[in-house]
Amino acid sequence: TLVQFFEKRSFDLQEMEKGGLLSSRQNGSGYVDRFRGRVMFPIMNRSGRVIAFAGRILGEGQPKYLNSPESRLFNKSRTLYNLNLAKGAIRKQGQVVLMEGFGDVIAAWDAGVQHTVATMGTALTENHAALIRTLTEEVVVCYDGDNAGQAAALKSIPILEGAGLHVKVAVLQNGLDPDEYIKTYSKERFVDQIIHGAVSTTKFRLINVKKHYNLLEEDGKAAYAQEAIGIIAQLASPTEREVYLKELSTEVGVSLESLKQDCNLARQAYSRKQAQSQNSSRNTASGGQQQGKPA
Repeated sequence: TLVQFFEKRSFDLQEMEKGGLLSSRQNGSGYVDRFRGRVMFPIMNRSGRVIAFAGRILGEGQPKYLNSPESRLFNKSRTLYNLNLAKGAIRKQGQVVLMEGFGDVIAAWDAGVQHTVATMGTALTENHAALIRTLTEEVVVCYDGDNAGQAAALKSIPILEGAGLHVKVAVLQNGLDPDEYIKTYSKERFVDQIIHGAVSTTKFRLINVKKHYNLLEEDGKAAYAQEAIGIIAQLASPTEREVYLKELSTEVGVSLESLKQDCNLARQAYSRKQAQSQNSSRNTASGGQQQGKPA
């Protein structure tokens, strides 16, 4: 249908292929519509102009999602789905909710969470984080509740914090994605418990670590405590460290004083490691400058 439309309007079909709207037939006898048999999601830039498309297949088949190829108009690492519509709400809320899928964004919008964007089927990049930072200082990462989604959320934290953003994480149970959660439990519960109930990055890391240990066994408690202490020790604030250590004390049945002692040792080790890393970076930079001097 699209090929016929372009031909009637005298569009250059080779250019339309470069733009990702058409595909060459395998036998070289012309072109077919690239996105046939798919539900279409127009991708717009910050100003609201369409720069690409994504199509989700109807029924079975692969790939499930098909995006336009990158072009002079479209760069996935610099594009956030729904940003053109969400930017006003983001400024008003002082916060952006970051998701993985188009359907999740649409479901969240319908639930009243309109300060929501999604990456374009690719991992979060520093460019995405810098783009978000132009609009707000706070991000709620709301990725899928399965292992892959939680792993992606963990990877996103240092990228977002590196851009100077304050990060919270929405925790979805039972492996659900945001769209499934809304359908299963209701819009109101999604807003109140998932978005408003987003936790700190430290709490999120501790929740993920805890999954790997059996806290009904003493060995599991001890191993979990040691890994948790390694996370807590990285916090700069003594008050924050004490809050998390108190929670940990209750979880594993170990005195707060004992945990504090272990945390102090872990913090000393962490500080030494940081200092060594900084010295190594300075030495590398110094060596590079000396090599670059003219003879």
